Amino acid sequence: MEISRPEMMDLTTVEEVLMEENKALKIELSSLKTAYNKVVTEHMHSEEQLGMMKHSIDVHYDGAYWLDINNKFIYINDAGCKALGFCRDELIGKHLSKINRRVTADDLKTAWERLKNEQFFTAESVHTRKDGSEFPVEIVSSYVVFGGIEYNFGFARDITDRKQAEKELIQAKAKAEESDRLKSSFLANMSHEIRTPMNGILGFSDLLKEPDLTGEERDKYIGMINKSGLRMLNIINDLISISKVESGLLEISWSDLNINELFEYQYSFFHPDAAKKGVRLSFKNALSKNSPVIKTDAEKVYAILTNLLKNAVKFTSVGSVEFGYEKKGDYLEFFVKDSGPGIEKECQNIIFERFRQGSEFVNLGFEGVGLGLSISKAYTELLGGKIWVESEPGQGSTFFFTIPDRNA
Repeated sequence: MEISRPEMMDLTTVEEVLMEENKALKIELSSLKTAYNKVVTEHMHSEEQLGMMKHSIDVHYDGAYWLDINNKFIYINDAGCKALGFCRDELIGKHLSKINRRVTADDLKTAWERLKNEQFFTAESVHTRKDGSEFPVEIVSSYVVFGGIEYNFGFARDITDRKQAEKELIQAKAKAEESDRLKSSFLANMSHEIRTPMNGILGFSDLLKEPDLTGEERDKYIGMINKSGLRMLNIINDLISISKVESGLLEISWSDLNINELFEYQYSFFHPDAAKKGVRLSFKNALSKNSPVIKTDAEKVYAILTNLLKNAVKFTSVGSVEFGYEKKGDYLEFFVKDSGPGIEKECQNIIFERFRQGSEFVNLGFEGVGLGLSISKAYTELLGGKIWVESEPGQGSTFFFTIPDRNA
């Protein structure tokens, strides 16, 4: 049986339609595949980025963390765990107060409000390690919303070194300001000290011009001029010495020193002033007359002992002044003991500092520019020894200094 033409045309039409639909379906499937591949690629890229980001945070040298809205840890990196002494499992899910014992509920509430308003802020805090020790930190916090949930993402940096540097800077600034104040005070006092003997020299020189002076008056005025001149010379010598100390120009001039002869000379020099005040002056030698000679800088030892004896006689109104030495190992230990007013504990180290003039706590109307002890300290340390004082207020003072016992 033959098929009519119209029927054949209908079949052809159906095939064509099916072919067109198949073609469109292929195009659609191709588009879906492309879209799928794009999605998969972007997903894989995002996963890679997330992995890289997580790795960067994990290896960061600062502590990094995520906190939820209840201030509980949901993440902390290796650096944060190491700094705190905890492993990660000991902190995840725990409250922030586990590492910050000083923070209060009100503090945390205020911090969250500030974080939401500002989105980002920096602050200082104190973290507590697992062993209970504390250290200062700088916190950098960021407000993050992910999946409709609020987080606090931040970094914590240990600033112990910075705080120590700040403390040292403050101390250095205070010391510099104190030094300037002391130098100003010193210069004011020194100008007075120089003016006093100069007035004595000029005043008594004018009196010597009087034609009808008796021999006794003339000798008295000459004696006052001589005394004022010696006082001026001592001031100048102290200024020269302290300038060498300040500039680091001190040197040792080695020579032989007979200690027993030095003590006899010092006794003869200070005995008249002590006797005039009714103060008993005495000394004792530790080395025999056959072996009192050592190799040192004789002039500097002489200056140290002179400064200590001058102060002892000056500040002692009643009682005695005794000086001596004894051998202790490889050193000779000298002492000058007085029954004067004594020195307060807080002042016993200060008195050896440069420009710490005695008028601050000791010099009640006594002359002097207050350089003797600082010069003595510099000389003693240059010779390889040390100097210190033992004193109680109202019970006198004993100054000690040591020098190496080098045989001549």
